[in-house]
Amino acid sequence: DTLSTAVVLGKQTYQDLATALSAPLSVAPKLGASLADVVAAEADLTRHGFSAQQAGQDLANSMRMMMAPSLQQIQASQVLGVNWKNLYDVGKNGLIPTIENMYKAAEKPLPKALLADPVDYITQKTGLPAQRALKLWDVLQEGNQRFKALSGSAPALQIALAMSTNNFSMLNQIAQKTNNTMG
Repeated sequence: DTLSTAVVLGKQTYQDLATALSAPLSVAPKLGASLADVVAAEADLTRHGFSAQQAGQDLANSMRMMMAPSLQQIQASQVLGVNWKNLYDVGKNGLIPTIENMYKAAEKPLPKALLADPVDYITQKTGLPAQRALKLWDVLQEGNQRFKALSGSAPALQIALAMSTNNFSMLNQIAQKTNNTMG
C-alpha cells in the first residue's frame, strides 16, 4: 500500500512518515495534489538524505509557492516563455509532473532575443524598469537559479535536484501504482 511503499523506498519509519506528511497534506487539497504524489515526493526526498521532517516541511513550502506564485515567479516564467498558470496547475498536472515541468522549463535554452539584449527583452516581457530587469537577468542566467526563480524557493530547488530528471518517471510510476491501489 501507499504508506508501506513510502516507508520502504524512503528508508524511514511509519512514525517519521506520519509526522512528515502533516505539513504537505494540509496544503495538498488546496493545491489539488494527490495523496500518492505527496507520499511519493516525500519518500524520494528521504531516500536522497533529507530527514523526514525536513522533507515534509520543504515539500509543504514548495507547494505553497505553487499555490500562490510570487511576482518574481510570474515574471521569470514570462521571460522564459512559459505560461505560469499552466506551469503551476497541480490539480490538472499532478504534483510530481508540475515539479518536473518547472525543472524542464529552467533547463530549456534561453531565447536568443533574451541573450542578445537581456534588459530590453525582459522589460518588454514584464514591464519591469531596466534596473529591475537587470536584477532578474542576473537570476535567470544559470539553470539552478532559473529553477529557484520559477519555484520561488530554495527547498523546491533541492527537491528537484534530489529527484533529478531520471527519477521523475520512477516517481510517476510509484504515484500511479499508489493511485491504482487506493482507488
